[in-house]
Amino acid sequence: MVRLLGRYDTYLLGYRDRDLAVPRLYAKRVNAGGGIVHPTLLADGRVVGTWKSKRRKDRLDVLVESFGELAPEVRSGLEVEVADLAHFLGVQTGLEVGPLA
Repeated sequence: MVRLLGRYDTYLLGYRDRDLAVPRLYAKRVNAGGGIVHPTLLADGRVVGTWKSKRRKDRLDVLVESFGELAPEVRSGLEVEVADLAHFLGVQTGLEVGPLA
């Protein structure tokens, strides 16, 4: 199952240790400190990347920074998730997936 979790999603809040959901190597990308929890891409309960969006008049562009190469089933699940987001917001969407900058 693939999900786009928003900033401060309760799945990642309130834990002293997020090792079950977030690979330790990328913990600072998800929780930079000061209580800030960035939007994440979740696949089968594990965070596999972060994402951000840019809203335009009638369009939403979604940029995903993956922690590694996404498996084909994760990529297709991500496309479905972005399509659902577009439907909910009533806009067109664009999706760009790249490695961490």
